[in-house]
Amino acid sequence: MILAARLALSSLWHERVHLFCNVAMLAGALVPLLVLFGVKTGIYRALLDELLSDPNLLYVTTLGDNEFSEADQAEIAGWPEAAFVALKTRAIADDALIQPLDGGRVGQATLVPSGPGDPLLPEELEVSERRIAVSQRLADQLSIGAGADVRVIGRTELRPPLIINVSVVAVLAPDSSSGNVILMTPQEMDLFEAYFDGYSIPQFGLEDGRPIEERVSSFEGLRLYADGLENVVRLENRVQDRFGVRTHSRAQEIEGVLALGRNLNLAFLLIASTAVVGLGAALLFSFWAEVDRKRRVFATLMLVGFRRSEIAVVPLVQAVAVGMAGVAVAFVLFGLAAIGADVMFSDRMPAGQGVVALSALAAVLAVVLPLVIVLVASLLAVRTVLGIDPAITLRTT
Repeated sequence: MILAARLALSSLWHERVHLFCNVAMLAGALVPLLVLFGVKTGIYRALLDELLSDPNLLYVTTLGDNEFSEADQAEIAGWPEAAFVALKTRAIADDALIQPLDGGRVGQATLVPSGPGDPLLPEELEVSERRIAVSQRLADQLSIGAGADVRVIGRTELRPPLIINVSVVAVLAPDSSSGNVILMTPQEMDLFEAYFDGYSIPQFGLEDGRPIEERVSSFEGLRLYADGLENVVRLENRVQDRFGVRTHSRAQEIEGVLALGRNLNLAFLLIASTAVVGLGAALLFSFWAEVDRKRRVFATLMLVGFRRSEIAVVPLVQAVAVGMAGVAVAFVLFGLAAIGADVMFSDRMPAGQGVVALSALAAVLAVVLPLVIVLVASLLAVRTVLGIDPAITLRTT
């Protein structure tokens, strides 16, 4: 076997023109596919990264006046489609005033329920009792930042104001929220709703009003974030089916992006399939023609002591050699093309991201599949070798 393999490689090197043609044919088919797949992956990944940089793309909210409980929140939090859920109070409790404790300008803001795992906050931070987060716009208006002590104020003409002293744990990223927003726990937001409903809140000095003990807390809506683009529609539908409420999300925008990805994959699959069939057919006839041209040589080798199985190794070894050389050349040319594309379009891509991207799995497949193709294409040549009868071949050629 070893001698046959050495013979195969020597023959291949002796006929370098034929080797060059096969390698060029393989690389010529593989390089455009690699570049096409790399560009598709790079541009689509950049598009997804740009979309996912806005966490509100995964946002799902309920519409209308509904009733949700903490048990409903716990149930939804256990769904695989949900990454975050918080209870929303009635709209009457959404508006509040905010002012630094050391005085200064008073701002008006919208209260938004938050909690552990809020996508708008860094992973290591969360709002809790007496700890809030504010939007960049609100922080700029009041000249406050993380660590600032402020008071959040609920005000109505019918009774003294509700004042809760809190500290700012974070300022939200500019692109994560628009307007003046305060992230606060649902429980503290519920106190503002109780205040506007006329209940007493003795822990904050409001003794007048109906006893707070008589109040039964309920929440008007939900603030939800899906666990991935594919789960936005699933989460929205599941909430609608489970609670019979209307919801709103950016599902149409997401579906458009996902549909683009599916269409690009389908287009690449069609092009790649055509290229594979054409390449396989070309290599098949090339390997077969080479064996058929050397029938007399193979017949002579059999007469001098080589077994058929050993001679059959020759086209297999040559096919593997062609495949490895073709893949190596293809990756060199692909690398040059990728560098050129990145240089040409670097100003149109996000920082640190190239136009052409190839994952480790795709790179492995790009190596394995061409080798499989050349091995399959060499099977007809192997079959031809196994069918050679030395006596007949030497007598008739």
